[in-house]
Parts: sequence; structure tokens; C-alpha cells
Amino acid sequence: SLSAAAEETRTRLADEAVEADKMRVRLTDELEEATTAAAESEEALGKATKELEAVGAKVPELEALVAELKEAAEEHEQVTKDADEAAEKMEDEMEGLRDQIEAKVAELAKVIEDGEPAKEMERMAAKIAEDE
Repeated sequence: SLSAAAEETRTRLADEAVEADKMRVRLTDELEEATTAAAESEEALGKATKELEAVGAKVPELEALVAELKEAAEEHEQVTKDADEAAEKMEDEMEGLRDQIEAKVAELAKVIEDGEPAKEMERMAAKIAEDE
């Protein structure tokens, strides 16, 4: 019975050793998988870091471009405003010239209507040419 108990203990210990070895193999496989996953993760992190650094390096370029575009937009706005003002001024001047021409035409029509001599008409034409 002592030897039966010893045999039973030996069998139990042998079974536990087999189970422990299976567990060691399983844990070794899991450790290998975890190590591989960690290496892949580290590689991906390295790539992502490099990409982020590349993007970061472009930020000042993009900021400068935005500043240039903003400046160009402001210049365009000023040029447009100046052009509008110039067009308005030219329109006013054209209207003034039109009024002057209409007044001269009315003067000539009056001279013709009043039947004044040709000499007066020549004087008026000379005066118009001089004014323009």
C-alpha cells in the first residue's frame, strides 16, 4: 500500500509534469506571438512617427502659403476697390463731358436758330475746340 501510494503519487506527478510541459509550450507560443505583435506594433509606430514628422515639417510651408493667399486676397480686394472707384470717377467725368457737349450743342443750335452770321459760328466752333 505504501508502494501503491508511491506509484499513485508518481503517476500523478508524471501527469502534472506532462500538463506543465504542455502549458510551458503554450506559454512559449503565446510569448512568441506577443513578441512578434510588439515588434510589428513598434514598426508601425515608427512609420506613423515618420509620417507625422513629415507632415509636421510641411506645416510651416502650409502656414506660409496660407499667409500668401490671404495677402493676395487682400491685394485683390484693394485692387477691385480701386478699380470700382476709378470707374465711378470716370463715369462722373464722362457725365460732366456729356453735359458740356450738350451745352455747346445747345449754344450752336441757338446761334443757328438766331441766324447770326457764319463768323459767329466759326468763333463758337473755335471756342469749343479750344475748350476740349
